[in-house]
Amino acid sequence: SHEENTAANDNGQVEFSQSNEDIVPKFEIFEHGKRLARPKAQAFVEGFLFPGQFSILYGPSGVGKSALAVDMMVRASLGLTWASKQTKPVDVLWLPTENPAELQYRLDACLSDHSSLSKGDQKHWFTEAQFQLANEQTASRMELIAEHLKQNERDRQQVIVIDTLSQSLPGLDENAASVMTHVVFNIRYLLSMLPDSHVMLVHHSGKHKERGARGHSSLTAAADTEIAMFGSTIHVTNQRSGPKDTKVKFKLREIEYADEYGEVHSSVGVDYV
Repeated sequence: SHEENTAANDNGQVEFSQSNEDIVPKFEIFEHGKRLARPKAQAFVEGFLFPGQFSILYGPSGVGKSALAVDMMVRASLGLTWASKQTKPVDVLWLPTENPAELQYRLDACLSDHSSLSKGDQKHWFTEAQFQLANEQTASRMELIAEHLKQNERDRQQVIVIDTLSQSLPGLDENAASVMTHVVFNIRYLLSMLPDSHVMLVHHSGKHKERGARGHSSLTAAADTEIAMFGSTIHVTNQRSGPKDTKVKFKLREIEYADEYGEVHSSVGVDYV
């Protein structure tokens, strides 16, 4: 059973019930051919990201991983193109394990930068609570996430972004198979409750970039999409459902925006070249 959250709704918070019977899939066995297969889902970022899957966006510190994730998801939430690729509108739940306040600044800046181009009815949620991906509470947290997104489901796909994977594994060894297989299991558990959603992990590269994302290989082996950021290039290094070896050139730029009090702030935006 998952936990109860009785927070008021005045600030956009959500009340959760105590029952998870309608969320967690039952263990059932079906005869092939007597149960219709789910239709193959279409990408919500053309050729890049697909519902029912999880992706890893990785690169060295300071390359702009978080800025790219925010820019991609804000553009998709508004139904705008991303790097000349068509998107389908999404709603996004952010699990900002590094800095929730910084995420809000980046969302404000990016939405301010792009929203004039679209009348999209975008929705972004986030939590200020620390989130762990491989402990005894993770399954119940996944059920809370699933219930929130099911309660707020509408005619668009949903994305969960965890930024960063490292900060969601405090005190655990990323190089241990037992840790990474636990991470993969919990992500798949969430997707079993939200089969039309997508999970993106923002992660770091190892000391040698040619060896890919940091940590045990069971993570990258299970991922449906692997996106590397090095220098000024985004490179799809692995893709289960779309084209491999896709490359996108980008550059970071400063964004200035005014908050609700009229104070001007700066953040990081992304242009594609």
